[in-house]
Amino acid sequence: MDKIKVGVFWVCDDGKGFEIIYDIDEYDADWRSDFGDEFIVYEKSHEDVWEKLAEKFFDGKYAGYAYDDFPRGRVTYDSEDEVFLVDCDIKLKPALMTIKPRVNKLYSVTRARYQVDRQYQSKTGILNKKN
Repeated sequence: MDKIKVGVFWVCDDGKGFEIIYDIDEYDADWRSDFGDEFIVYEKSHEDVWEKLAEKFFDGKYAGYAYDDFPRGRVTYDSEDEVFLVDCDIKLKPALMTIKPRVNKLYSVTRARYQVDRQYQSKTGILNKKN
């Protein structure tokens, strides 16, 4: 297997469709943390990287938003089970068929388990509007 890509992402929208802001770190498949744990984890928080990424992507049009405004997720790799774990805001669930292929391509995901992480709560964008 090539490098393992892990990271964080946001699914942003301006009313015209979804755009993904993301950050990726790459590791060798045999890399282990200082704790010897089987997971390859992106070690920065969404909050830590949002401002820089929001300014960099899409000409900065999301720079005025907070890190928790849009639905977000995290990609981790379980070396023991050889599967990517994609934790995401429950609000992404209705759009997963659209989002999964894009996230899978960004992180070179082969086998994945998508799961809701209730820690991720967002408040802005189409996915947060009541029907």
